[in-house]
Amino acid sequence: MSGGGDEGAGRVVRGRRADGRRRQEALLDAAAAVFEESGVKAPVRDIEQGPTP
Repeated sequence: MSGGGDEGAGRVVRGRRADGRRRQEALLDAAAAVFEESGVKAPVRDIEQGPTP
């Protein structure tokens, strides 16, 4: 049956676990540093490895 946007009604929504928040923050920090260094065309591989020292 097609819903009216209440498919998740009644579910408990939890926040992210602490380790997930830390990993997300580290990824965003690495991405920001790589973008500053290489611009928006920086390859995802460079973001994964972090900025060059």
